[in-house]
Amino acid sequence: MQTDDFKVSPSHIRSLSNRDGVASFFLMLGYNVDRNVQSTAALGIAAQGLKRQITYIERIAVQDDWLHVYLFETRSMRVADRQALARAFRNKSGDHLLVLTSDYDTLDFVLLERCLRLAKGCDIRPVAGAGSPRRGRRVG
Repeated sequence: MQTDDFKVSPSHIRSLSNRDGVASFFLMLGYNVDRNVQSTAALGIAAQGLKRQITYIERIAVQDDWLHVYLFETRSMRVADRQALARAFRNKSGDHLLVLTSDYDTLDFVLLERCLRLAKGCDIRPVAGAGSPRRGRRVG
C-alpha cells in the first residue's frame, strides 16, 4: 500500500462510474486489488429488507490481511441500510471499507473500524451529521 499522500484529481473521481473504475481507483491508490464477487449469504447478511436492497457485492481488495474493501450496489441506500450493513460486519475480524452506490452518481465510503472492547463493550453509532455507521467506543 502506498504510504505517501496521493493527490486525487477530478478525472480520478470521474473514473468511479462503474465497478471496474472503482477497482482501478483502489489499485491506483496502492491497494492489493483481488476482485471477488460475493453473496449476501457468504457475508452473513440475513436481514431480508437489506438483502432486497442489495443488487451486487464485490470484494475489491484486502490490504495486509486486515482491511477488506467491498463494493455494494443497491436499489437505494437509506441510513437504516447502512446501519444494518455495519451490524452485519460487527463480528467479522479486521476493518472494512464499504463503498456503497445505487447509480455511481453518488458513492458513500463507510469505514468500519474494530475498537478495543472495554468493560462496557463496543457499539455502533453514526458519526454525528454524516449518517454513516462507524464503530466507536461507548463512554461512561
